[in-house]
Amino acid sequence: MRGSCPFVLASLLALALAASTGCAAPAEEEGDDATAAAQTRNPAYDEAVRAATAKVTADDTPNAQRSSETTLIGYIPNAKADKILAKLLDVARWTEIKDGDAAPFTSATATSDDEGSPKRIVRGKVVLQGDVSLDVRLTADDAGENGYTVAITNTTGYRHWLLGTVLEPGKLTMTIKLVPYERGLVVDARATVKLLKAEDRAPRITGAVRPIFAWLKGG
Repeated sequence: MRGSCPFVLASLLALALAASTGCAAPAEEEGDDATAAAQTRNPAYDEAVRAATAKVTADDTPNAQRSSETTLIGYIPNAKADKILAKLLDVARWTEIKDGDAAPFTSATATSDDEGSPKRIVRGKVVLQGDVSLDVRLTADDAGENGYTVAITNTTGYRHWLLGTVLEPGKLTMTIKLVPYERGLVVDARATVKLLKAEDRAPRITGAVRPIFAWLKGG
């Protein structure tokens, strides 16, 4: 028995160390993972996942910087970021977008497509309701696990024969984030426009984020 004491004591010491370190380590790692997960949660995105419809917020009060701004956060269940990105960058399909019985884009064609990585640039020509023709540039940035960010802007302006210059180049912008979230994709969009004339038309222009989201979600 005396000869076995050192062995027994060593065994007890090993068990004590295992209880204080080996067993505690997984709990600590789990806590770190839980903290990290909590830090990456987005309450607005969580709400979008739970909601049946997208949340849309509009600011239609004109100021020096913008005539109207509309934001949208919506969720597409079981969607993949690369699939939705490919659909959004296919400018020729924009004529499929519907706002009720109307089509915001009566004509749309792609004029160039630079499929560089991590940035892709697509240029196109679109005709809006009212026969407003614009050249547009789409810049898609690959954010890895955070999905994609697509920036859309007009590269030409619009001048009305009676009113004069209504829209200058670069004054119509739309940023659309495609963020993998839960088991689907969050679409986080913001559209802004500054019109020099006819500012009452601005809300309808930025409000295009609604039918665009519906189009991305459908089909």
